Amino acid sequence: MNWLGDLLRACAAVPEADPGEIAALLGLARHRPAHPPAEEPAGAAERPPGHADLPGDLRDPPRHAPRARPARRPGPPASVPAGTRLLQPVTHEPPPELPWSVPPLPRTAPARPAPHMPLFAPRSAAGLIQALAARPVPEGPVDVVAAVERLARGEPLERLPRTPEPSLRYGVQLLIDKGPGMQPFARDQAELARRVQAVVGRESTQVRFFAYAPLRGAGPGPVWTWKPYVPPDPGTRVIVVSDLGLGGPPYDPRVSRREEWEALAKLLAEHRCGAVGLTPYGPGRWPRWLRQLFPLVQWDRTVTAAKARPR
Repeated sequence: MNWLGDLLRACAAVPEADPGEIAALLGLARHRPAHPPAEEPAGAAERPPGHADLPGDLRDPPRHAPRARPARRPGPPASVPAGTRLLQPVTHEPPPELPWSVPPLPRTAPARPAPHMPLFAPRSAAGLIQALAARPVPEGPVDVVAAVERLARGEPLERLPRTPEPSLRYGVQLLIDKGPGMQPFARDQAELARRVQAVVGRESTQVRFFAYAPLRGAGPGPVWTWKPYVPPDPGTRVIVVSDLGLGGPPYDPRVSRREEWEALAKLLAEHRCGAVGLTPYGPGRWPRWLRQLFPLVQWDRTVTAAKARPR
């Protein structure tokens, strides 16, 4: 930081230089205007003695108005040696525009999202859903073989035995998993629920949502309306649409456990409700204990009606 002592020493060392210029170079004042005002501004009589002897830029500015910034006089930079001739620009020309050698590409249309492809092929979706939701009931033709065997053993025929036929009159309950492992299949779940209601009937279809495991709570609406799970009426087919604890984020502490699925299978069996699991993961990931709880069907386009029919 420079002080007035530095200014005095510099003026004594270079007596032929302008004190105002030296003060500007030391950062104590700005360059003086090229044409100083002819008249002394108001308030000059109130300045302290000796104020007029200081360089112009060291004097106090008038208090009634802010100090105006003087115009900077053009001159060579301080780093340019004396006697160097600087070239001044004569004119300015903008850079020439370069024409394109090829025509521009046509404007592309905005990208549209790819159409949704459900996991069940649209042509076979109705047959697959009917195979999943139907329950076999003895209402088909008379089972001649079974009738002959009873007569041969000397047993009375109180009722004619009939072959089992699939029926949808008992209705179906969809248990749809909304956990993290099934988030990539949210649109497929909505499409499945719509198709099941179209095949089985809206009045005969119950849709219940849950996360991770149904026994933690389920309901037809948002998560804050879920209540303890209650099985449907006896005979109702229950389709569990879930990853069954096989997917989701790794090391998720809330992932469903084996004991929860075993308790669900036991509860449905006590209420005489046939259950089937529908999962997007292949048989290579199904543990043995899960295969023994209820039939499993892979939710994929490669599945057929024969594979979808629970055994």
